[in-house]
Amino acid sequence: MAWVLAGLAGLILLALIGWAIWRVPQLFYSYVSDPKDRANAEATTRTGILAGLAGIAALVSLRFTARAAQVSQETFQLTRRGQLTERYTKAIDQLGSKTLDVRMGGIYALEQLVREFDSDQDQKTIVEVLSAFTREHSNPVYRYRSHLEWLGQEKQEQPVPEKRLAIEHVSNYPLPGDVQAAITVLGRLPLIPATQADLMGAYLRSVRLQPTNHLVGAQLGPVLDDKANLSEAKLVQVDLSKADLHQATLIKAKLDEANLTGAWLAGADLSGAHLRGANLTEAKLVGSWSTEFGTALRRRAGIRSHFPAKTWSARTSRRRTSPRFISLEQTSLQWTWLRRKD
Repeated sequence: MAWVLAGLAGLILLALIGWAIWRVPQLFYSYVSDPKDRANAEATTRTGILAGLAGIAALVSLRFTARAAQVSQETFQLTRRGQLTERYTKAIDQLGSKTLDVRMGGIYALEQLVREFDSDQDQKTIVEVLSAFTREHSNPVYRYRSHLEWLGQEKQEQPVPEKRLAIEHVSNYPLPGDVQAAITVLGRLPLIPATQADLMGAYLRSVRLQPTNHLVGAQLGPVLDDKANLSEAKLVQVDLSKADLHQATLIKAKLDEANLTGAWLAGADLSGAHLRGANLTEAKLVGSWSTEFGTALRRRAGIRSHFPAKTWSARTSRRRTSPRFISLEQTSLQWTWLRRKD
């Protein structure tokens, strides 16, 4: 019924417009005595009125078209957002799976979502999720317990603390594939403003990153007694600028040509690490190098330094160094750049 009434109202409106187009010009030019001139004037006026009405109709149509396009775009965005949310939820569920392949699928799904999300906050959330996954699944105790569960064994009471037993146990095994995948994804994600991977206390022994990867500003410091472990890690040409690596274990790590500009390396253990060609501009190396060691190292390794002798910092004793000092025993530092900003 409503549609019928609307149709009748439309017909009446059109009839009124038609009558006005025909009648109004006659009223305007009724004073013209010459019928021919009056007819020409009326015709010209009717043409103008029709052109005006056509323009108004075009504007109204354009407005409705624009509104329809806006509604369509909003609907598309809502639909897309719903699809992304659904995929995100599914990826999170996959991370909790007990199957390695499923967990890795969830990691790579999150990587794809980072590139599709428009919001920096959404991207930051995914970085936080991957960071938390890496910290948890790289933890030696978690890996030790998971391995026992996989073997169908129960944890037995041992005179040795579980943490120590776990570290000894996982040192015999490579880094889990899902942890390596998470680190790889974090290393190749696009840089997100004010977002850094939080990997504090992560046990990443033998982790590998490609030269194109980066962990700019990553947090790799200790958490209570748990220190980030990057022993034997392959970080050649990796961008670690402004990374927090204080008290991190980097024994025999390959850091050749790595960018460590502004990195915090106070108390890091770099025993046997390779730093050939690494850029340590403005890196924070807290400790106390002996003048003799610093001079010999600059001469033998070819280091270009703007530090005065008294500001070099390290210990070279063979005994285990204090956590406050950087261990550089057997470290390769050829052509390492140690320039400080004036």
